[in-house]
Amino acid sequence: MKGTWSPFDRDQDSPFIRTNTDEDGNLHHYDPLTGKRWVEDAEGRWTNETDGRGHTSFTETETTDRGNSWESERESTRGEGGGRREYGESWSTERDFDENVGSRAKDVLDQVQSEPFVKSRAETEVSAAVLRGEAGDESLGASGELLSAEAGADAAAGIDATRGAYAEANAHAGAYLGKGEAHFATDSGTAGEVSAYLGGEANAEAQAQIGPGGASISAGADAFVGGKAEAGISQDIGDYGSVGVGGSVSYGIGAEANVDAEASWDRIGFSGEVGLTLGLGASLDFDVSISPKEIIGSLNPFD
Repeated sequence: MKGTWSPFDRDQDSPFIRTNTDEDGNLHHYDPLTGKRWVEDAEGRWTNETDGRGHTSFTETETTDRGNSWESERESTRGEGGGRREYGESWSTERDFDENVGSRAKDVLDQVQSEPFVKSRAETEVSAAVLRGEAGDESLGASGELLSAEAGADAAAGIDATRGAYAEANAHAGAYLGKGEAHFATDSGTAGEVSAYLGGEANAEAQAQIGPGGASISAGADAFVGGKAEAGISQDIGDYGSVGVGGSVSYGIGAEANVDAEASWDRIGFSGEVGLTLGLGASLDFDVSISPKEIIGSLNPFD
């Protein structure tokens, strides 16, 4: 889940992983910290994973050439053992623009421009859970934890050609008897999420930037002990922007306040959330976004 870390989340790219290649070109990885083992096909078509708790999963990747530089990929995961079962499916479609020299030149230029001239960052994150699990994918999925705790903080500042000058800082801590979430997203641009927990947590964050693309600020803080459930839904309205609405109900003691604002030629938007809980409580949030560029363009009498 977002904002948490577990030693069992280590993968093939984590520090201290030992890797060997067999005579067929397959990669064999071993993690001495968790006992996990992975075997990867030389051509990236499948991965077999065994963790130190008796759970084994097999992931198969199938790539299909759709013609005209379009390519689709399907990834399927099945696993069992160690007191749990695992199931996952994901699909993606993308187009290769390598034949377009102009596009490649622009990509390289964008990457160079996005590299910060000055950058400094520090972060730390710890968490633990007696039981943690997840199922599904980005289109439809859910995850949950029992008897978990987490804490973390990070800060960053810098100057780059894309954002200009920026600074940001975040901190959070929490302890939970249980927490979970479920989400969905459709091809038509509709997305929604529901989450709930029983425990206590505190969060604080602030961000600011100003540069060639415009200016934006955001800040927020909240603290709460008790039970809480949140839900939200949004709809993409194409070139003109997006709209969204959400809310929460809770029982306990807490308070929260958040505000975000952005101003640029491509987007003017603001959103906010306020809430107070003393026993049974509730909160309200709003989100409005428009594109001045697209609105003015739609009024062009010569179109």
